[in-house]
Formats: sequence, C-alpha cells, structure tokens
Amino acid sequence: MRQLSHSHSHSRSRSLPWRLGAVVTLFLLALGLTGAAGATLWRSLPVAAAGATVHVTIQNFAFSPRTVTVAPGTTIVWTQKDNVGHTVTSDTGAWPESALLAANDTFSVTLTKPGTYTYHCKPHPYMKGTIVVTAGSGTGATPMPASGNPMMGMMGPKSTARMPAWTGYYDGKKVLYLSTDTSSKAEAMAEHINYAPGLAKAAASASTIYLVTNGALAGRGPVFGSVPGADDYTPLWQEALVTWKDAATAVALNSDDQIKGLAKAGKLTLKMTGVVLNCPIVTGMTSAPGSSGSGSSGSSGSGSNGGGNDGGYGQGQGTGGNGSDG
Repeated sequence: MRQLSHSHSHSRSRSLPWRLGAVVTLFLLALGLTGAAGATLWRSLPVAAAGATVHVTIQNFAFSPRTVTVAPGTTIVWTQKDNVGHTVTSDTGAWPESALLAANDTFSVTLTKPGTYTYHCKPHPYMKGTIVVTAGSGTGATPMPASGNPMMGMMGPKSTARMPAWTGYYDGKKVLYLSTDTSSKAEAMAEHINYAPGLAKAAASASTIYLVTNGALAGRGPVFGSVPGADDYTPLWQEALVTWKDAATAVALNSDDQIKGLAKAGKLTLKMTGVVLNCPIVTGMTSAPGSSGSGSSGSSGSGSNGGGNDGGYGQGQGTGGNGSDG
C-alpha cells in the first residue's frame, strides 16, 4: 500500500442540507486513545525517578502524553511542535506561566511537592494536561485499575453516549468517523457541533478532507488520506471542495490519489477553503462498493448510493460503519 498522505474528504456542500449518519454507541473515553485498533493497550505506567527528566510533546493542539506520573524532583520538559504558538499554564499558579512557545521551543518545570497538577494552553484552553507527583522517591508502577488502563482512573467517571457518526472512505475502504468541531461558525450552527475558531490556525499542518459539491454521488461520503495507527494520522482536516466540471460524468471517489489524478486530468477542480474540522475516525475498514482501487481513472461502479444527490455529509445509514451506499 502506498505511503499514507494527508488527505480527507467530507463529500458535502455548505449550501446543501446535511443528513444525519449512522448513530453508534461509543465510550467517550475511547476517543482519546490511539493505535491501529482505536485504542492503546497499557500494561503499566512507570513513575519517573527523582531527578529524572520526562518529555511532553505539544502537537496537533494536544499535550502528549496528556497525563504523566513522576517522583518528586522530576523535571518535565515540554517541546512545542505546532506552527501555532502554545503556552504551558498551571491551572493553580503552581509554576510561572511559560512564554508563548513557537515551533521547536521548550519549557521545563521541576516539581518537588507530591500532588496532582493540572495545566492548559492559555490561547487554547481546551488543551489540557495533568502531572501526578507521587509521594515516593523511587521508581515503580502506577496501580492498575480493573480495566487494565491506568488512564481510566484519572479521567473521571466513565459514561456512555449516543452520537451521530458518518461514513467516509480511505483507499477503497469504508470508515466511520465523528464530526465534533469546526472553525466555521456557519458550519457549526448548521451541523450543531462545536464552533472552534482556533482550529483555523492549524490549517497548514492539518490533513485534507475533500467535500464533493455536485454530481449524483455528492452525498456518498468523504475521502480520507490516513487512518488511525499511521504515523501521519491526525483528526484535524482542512476542507477542500471537489467540483466535477461535468456533473454527469461523476464517479464514486474512494481515495485521495484517485481525486488528485482526476484533477490532474482536468475532470474536476479542487479548492482549499481554510476551514478546519475535527473528525476522528473511530472504526476499522470494510470494502467500498464499486471500488476498483485508486488512480486517475476513477471507480468502475458506484452502486445505488442511498444518499441521492442532496449533497449530504457522509450518510450511509447502518451500524459499525457498514453503511448502505452500495
């Protein structure tokens, strides 16, 4: 398989109504976990020894790891990787606030008093992190909760919620994803999701999501260029509008390479909007109907597509990401 690239496509048009996709029951906690299967398996979380150094990365508008457990006297070093400036600001004033960190800047704090220290980024307060300083001074392991994941005991009570989910495509496979935040106020109001204007600052580093604006298959679903588990995966995507020059010739779009090939061949046009969406992929993949692989020739068949031509936003009614668009 080709190396994963930064592309992602919500086949939707802003001026057309968006339709609610498959509704799935999800553990909200799982959205913060990583890995090819959508979750990271944790065996133990070591406690850094006194005098040790622990590194936290600031990237994709998040602190990673979000929670660290250390012994008294440990130095925590944050390294900023985003092109947008961030701060490391204690919620309680436990340390002097960092300057606005540019890309590749670092900031460090040494904590000697046991306790739990929470912090955030001042320009982006939804970015949060936690440092747990243990009472001991040696190395050890965080007690494992019954779930087998030490993070489960640090993030509060777990609950279950029903959320709308949408069908998209990656290299000829179906994926199911959520849409939670957008930098566009109009889109936030239309889709009833969070308006997050700060996301627009991540446009340069976000992947691309292709939104099909015309043709009979406009409501079929977006195309992604990466999936969880890939080194380049991020849930942030910049919108690119895909418009067929002749809507009557529209075919099913299943990969970013296919879209780029058709654009190069003059079959369609691409327009970057600068709007950034937060759309995490939450399921594995199944074969897409009518897919003959990527490339510039397009797809060999489109199926009966239950979405029609209403420009809907990745509908595909069904469960587990296996919508009925084929």
